Amino acid sequence: MFFSNNFLYSFFELSKLPYLPVHHGARYILNLLSDPNFIGHHSSLRKDSQAFFTILERLSHEYDDHCFHLDNIIVGDAPLKVTRHKVLTKPFCNLLHIKTNIRKKLPKLLVVPPLAGHHASLLSDTIKVLLPNFDVYVTDWFDASLVPLSDGYFSLGDYVQYIIDFINHIEGPLNILGVCQPAVPVIAATAILAEDNSPHVPKSVTLMAGPIDVRESPTPVNKFANSYDLKWFADNMIVRVPANYPGFMRKVYPGFLQLMAFMSIHLQDHASSHLKMYQAVLRGDMEEFNKRKRFYNNYFSVLDLTEEFYLQTVEEIFHKHSLPKGILHLNDRRINLEAIKDTALFCVEGEEDDITGIGQTRAALHLCKNLPDDKKAYHLQEGVGHYGVFSGRRFKTIIAPAIKEFVYKHNSK
Repeated sequence: MFFSNNFLYSFFELSKLPYLPVHHGARYILNLLSDPNFIGHHSSLRKDSQAFFTILERLSHEYDDHCFHLDNIIVGDAPLKVTRHKVLTKPFCNLLHIKTNIRKKLPKLLVVPPLAGHHASLLSDTIKVLLPNFDVYVTDWFDASLVPLSDGYFSLGDYVQYIIDFINHIEGPLNILGVCQPAVPVIAATAILAEDNSPHVPKSVTLMAGPIDVRESPTPVNKFANSYDLKWFADNMIVRVPANYPGFMRKVYPGFLQLMAFMSIHLQDHASSHLKMYQAVLRGDMEEFNKRKRFYNNYFSVLDLTEEFYLQTVEEIFHKHSLPKGILHLNDRRINLEAIKDTALFCVEGEEDDITGIGQTRAALHLCKNLPDDKKAYHLQEGVGHYGVFSGRRFKTIIAPAIKEFVYKHNSK
């Protein structure tokens, strides 16, 4: 469509302009209400007004916070000092090393966040839980709208090559944790390294809520993807980046479309969560408010995906089911999961996940036919949805300890 391809992004940019005075007005009123010299500071309606304008300020805010927030980690009785270092830069991603002041040698863990609309910082809480027990590396994906066309294209095959390059760059025994979308490229990269008899084959791979075989327990996301052919996605979901971005004229799947899709799936839950934020401000429970605020700062901060990566993902994973059928070809070679014989594999799913259904990730265990049973493990977490698989109380108290046990068991083998 000429309209959607050429004007949708610009119209979205224009649609944000009316919210600017609302946002700044709400912030101004909040500053007044917090000033003890302001006549309304002692009003009986101050708390109600403060709660209302706090939510209004947040709802009218343009979110671009994609920094990893890794503070306030306590190990024993001492705070953990955390620093971030770029160890490898590629056109569409940085490889970061999250260093701590822990002196003992910990297993190396490459965390691969999803490239599915959100920034890698969505996994800040995940990484905070992992840091006391692992030497963590993380892929920090770039917003495609910020990558000039001169830097080339980025496909699903390029994604797999990036993972291979990162694995080869990190010295010593390495373990990988892929959350959601990267389950396919992570297992594909592992298969290529195994087939090539690489000395850098990962010791273990943990896949969490990832779409290995979406024919298992189809979710609304899977059904939507199968409701339209690839041309429909190209005509309706792909737009050109406007002139005020470095990636001008690059064809992308915009993050704002992905965010609207995610929001529509759990609209009632998001409304309820913001009501709880409002109530938390009313009763002065800033710990509860700040916890939800941190989540939504990252949740509302989105990035664009390249056209070639997005459409190839839709076609190969959701339409053709190429990986489980054994017909996935990337960079002119077939991805053969039967080549994986030594890398231990742990699959984690959520009982109430309505994005990646039960069995979709577990399918990797069946597809790696030459991997011994003692190198396979599976965990189905009761009472959690998609995000609860990698964040929240059950992740911290049940899933993360299980990952630690699995990785520690296989890291030295």
